[in-house]
Amino acid sequence: MSSDLRVAVVGATGMVGGAMVRILEERRFPVAALRLFATARSAGKTIPFKGQPITVEETGDGVLDADLVLFAGGDDASRRYAWGVAEGGGVAVDNSSTWRLDPRVPLVVPEVNADALRDHQGVIANPNCCAVALVMALKPIHDAAGIRRCIVSTYQSVSGGGLDNVRALLEHTRSLLEMPEALEQGDLERIGAATSVASPVAPAVEVAARRRHRGRSEGRRRDAEDTGGGHRGQRHDHAGPGAGRAHARRAPRPDSVAVG
Repeated sequence: MSSDLRVAVVGATGMVGGAMVRILEERRFPVAALRLFATARSAGKTIPFKGQPITVEETGDGVLDADLVLFAGGDDASRRYAWGVAEGGGVAVDNSSTWRLDPRVPLVVPEVNADALRDHQGVIANPNCCAVALVMALKPIHDAAGIRRCIVSTYQSVSGGGLDNVRALLEHTRSLLEMPEALEQGDLERIGAATSVASPVAPAVEVAARRRHRGRSEGRRRDAEDTGGGHRGQRHDHAGPGAGRAHARRAPRPDSVAVG
């Protein structure tokens, strides 16, 4: 490749793609020509780059003409065009999950395993944003002392889902601010009905716990009716010492809690 590259950004009107365009300019990346691509809905918009407006094109075969393509447009665009870029002699850097587990594709965080780039075949993947930040913190610890095991719980930011989710968060937050009495009283049912994205983790867990508790109470009531009017103590006397354990429920894991 020459020192000045023909660069394309796919998904340029999204949050990640927009950040890519800004960083290309901020870091004075050697761009000979920049083309921006997005869905048909966003085609025709303009994005500034080095003081000049660049018109966004609908994602298509024009992507294949670039020396370097930064994919931030979701799985479909990456799956359709990444290897075409490589076959044409270019390099595709994919921000989606499409190629992360493909044995042909190195999964790279430059500060951690830049050496993996030596054997790339034209398509390079980067990990999820949480993984990137995590391994950058773990790498020096591993180098200094060694890490045998790491247990991680992550809570994804709304912005990771794109602009639509950010807009939804703003709308839901406004809804919450219009019901201060529900927030003050901890009225989880009203809060949950008004919003999904803006609900914090703790209320979501509590609502789920309450629902489980109601379900168990109804189940115990039905059991009592089936055994003749509620003689639950008599049932327990004959159930055996393991009965309580058999009916126990595990607390929800952080990675299994739905927050929106």
